This record gives sequence, C-alpha cells and structure tokens, in this order.
Amino acid sequence: MILNPILSGGGGSGAQTVVGTCTLYDAFGKGQSVPIYQGFPPLDLLAIFNTIYDVEQKNAETAEYIGWAALESGDYVFYRGVKDGDSFQEKMV
Repeated sequence: MILNPILSGGGGSGAQTVVGTCTLYDAFGKGQSVPIYQGFPPLDLLAIFNTIYDVEQKNAETAEYIGWAALESGDYVFYRGVKDGDSFQEKMV
C-alpha cells in the first residue's frame, strides 16, 4: 500500500493496525465506514479518506485536520486524533 510510510511513521514495516471505524457522509447523506489506523506515535489515531472533496468534522471533537495528498492511487484527506464512532462530512466546493 502506498500509504505505508505515513502510517508507520516515515519508514520501516510498521503494521497498519485498525483500531476502530468512523463514518464519512457524502453530499446525499449516504455514510461509508472508514477504518481508523494506529499511527505514529501510537496514540495518534489516523483516518484517511479517499475523496476528491474537502472533509469537515461532523461529530468528531478531538479530530484534527492534517492535510491532503494527491497520490497515484487517488486523492486523500488525513485527520488525526480520530475516535471510534466519529463522523465526517464531504464538503463539495
């Protein structure tokens, strides 16, 4: 997976441990379950959304926007500090 260096803290063969799920809602209200990964450091829990749209917090008080990346495998939006059960909303510009 092309995102392995991000999830393992920049190198090595860090395990992409799934520690929960959050939900990403599209503009029509349809939800999609997204895994939450244990990041680096271990308490930095990451959600990686594969979307071309901006993503905003819907019910995710502790989540912090990190940034986005356009990679070979698609466009991604990154949040850290995500908790199991948090929800996010795609924001069409």
